[in-house]
Amino acid sequence: MGSCHVLLSPSGSGSNPFQHLEKSAILQEARIFNETPINPRRCLHILTKILYLLNQGEHFGTTEATEAFFAMTRLFQSNDQTLRRMCYLTIKEMANISEDVIIVTSRYLV
Repeated sequence: MGSCHVLLSPSGSGSNPFQHLEKSAILQEARIFNETPINPRRCLHILTKILYLLNQGEHFGTTEATEAFFAMTRLFQSNDQTLRRMCYLTIKEMANISEDVIIVTSRYLV
């Protein structure tokens, strides 16, 4: 049978690896979306961080969201199915706060 490892903080509760994320640092990391070749593993990790921040209620400015949104669209060039799915989920969440998304969403998300 497999084992499950839980990280415990000194107080005995489980720790959250995303607890101390900073939006500005994540947006800087997202610049790797423009690198060639695409590194699916690193991109997935960054997309996960972005989704976490969004789901925690972190506010992304329109410009920040738009820049990240368009950088993410490049990830659809990857053949990695997991990356493409995560990219779809993140873009779907960010489409509400990004500008000029109608062209991209009609091309990639239909």
